[in-house]
Amino acid sequence: MSKIVIIGSGINGLSAAALLAKKGKSVTVLESADAFGGAVRTEEITLPGFKHDLFATNLSLFAGGGVMAALKDDLIRNGLEFVPSAKPYCSVFPDGKSIGIVMDRDANIATLTRVVPGDVESWKALTTKLGALAPHLFPILGTELPSFAAAKSLYKTWRAIGTEGLFDLIRMLLQSSRAFTDEHFVHPETKALAATWG
Repeated sequence: MSKIVIIGSGINGLSAAALLAKKGKSVTVLESADAFGGAVRTEEITLPGFKHDLFATNLSLFAGGGVMAALKDDLIRNGLEFVPSAKPYCSVFPDGKSIGIVMDRDANIATLTRVVPGDVESWKALTTKLGALAPHLFPILGTELPSFAAAKSLYKTWRAIGTEGLFDLIRMLLQSSRAFTDEHFVHPETKALAATWG
């Protein structure tokens, strides 16, 4: 039996360990932190009994991805449950301002109009653009790179959005969060809010 050591117990390390163990490999996961889970962690950080998800902003990608499909029965049997929220995230600022994002586009626009009026039109344009790109973007994000599947996904995307659209998407994917937010927004609050997307 092969023996494999994985350093780090974040979502990727634990996913790799579970998939390898399911194939009969002997896997040891080493973690230097006090608890397993990496950024996927729930803790009481403000008030007793009030729990926060810390840093786990992209669990929806995991929920719809290949690892979840491969391990779904095991994960559910061991207590995994996704609880969708109508109020997925917010950013709070030292001056008392806050921007909360909800699952209602019009409500988000109203909040942005009140807090960061100079970024409303950019937000509308960006969310419209990302909505149109989502059917092409998420398959790429869930594909091993480099691979035939990635090439096939990029080809399908190119057929759907054209050469200019594909180059724009690739440029966006390769940008840092800072470059991306600086390109689209003027207010630091909106930049901080958008940077949570990664």
